[in-house]
Amino acid sequence: MINGFWKMTRSLITLVALILTITVVYIVHQKYDQPLTRLSLCKELMPEESTDSWTREYYAMQAASRIRGLESIRKTTKNFLNLYDAIVPEVFCRNLVRVGSVLDGGKWVCNPTAMLRKNCSIYSLGLHDEISFDHDIQEINNFSCRIHGYDMVKQSPVTVKQYYAINGKVEALKIGPKTDASKNVYFIGDLVSRNNDKNVEFLKIDIEGAEHNSLIPFLEIYKVCQLFVEIHGTPLKHVTLLQQIARLDYALFSYEVNGACTNCCEYSFIHYSCMSQYGVTKLYLYLKFVNPSTN
Repeated sequence: MINGFWKMTRSLITLVALILTITVVYIVHQKYDQPLTRLSLCKELMPEESTDSWTREYYAMQAASRIRGLESIRKTTKNFLNLYDAIVPEVFCRNLVRVGSVLDGGKWVCNPTAMLRKNCSIYSLGLHDEISFDHDIQEINNFSCRIHGYDMVKQSPVTVKQYYAINGKVEALKIGPKTDASKNVYFIGDLVSRNNDKNVEFLKIDIEGAEHNSLIPFLEIYKVCQLFVEIHGTPLKHVTLLQQIARLDYALFSYEVNGACTNCCEYSFIHYSCMSQYGVTKLYLYLKFVNPSTN
């Protein structure tokens, strides 16, 4: 009977040791393999495209942290650290080029040679007598697109002459959410309609803060294939406008902080419907899920 008792005891000890070993192995596996496990689950979130699948999965894994970082920004937040650290492109453009000046005035454009060259229109809001982007984008499409330039102040005679030479026209006016001709303020959509354009291939907009009340009303009516906007103001104003743009089916493909103005940043977007035309592939769309703080 004693021998039987010790045999049973040894069996129990062996069983307990085995259970402990399995538990330890499982915990260690979870600790070190959890990110890879989460990555494998992310495969269902994005369709298979030419961009490396592991990269897409890794972007997907980080999306929640990026969203939390952007949502931590408040009205009282003055530091741009969380904004500029959290922001990354949502899509990948293989042929990303800077069109125009390599210094101030140039814009990051995705594969501009893929522009439609028949009945195409480009709008450039905010010129400041610097039209290197306007000239170069027209040169790329062989001056086949119409380009409309607007600025709140009258441009120099040289700029006006150069603009006409690139199949464009310049007009001095202010941009606003509604047209008030008596104050020389115009809604972007009314300008597009006046020019008999139905869609806009490219929209470049640098209007010193007026983007916050005039851009979204326009994008709710008109589709723009690529949007290049400089956003001004507090970190929360950036986050709010970025989210509003993203919710209208635009994906961020590039951004560049203005070195002379840390509260100014250039953002480049592409509309979902134009991604195939310009050879763009998805990484992870996260901006539209951000809920900007109201505090």
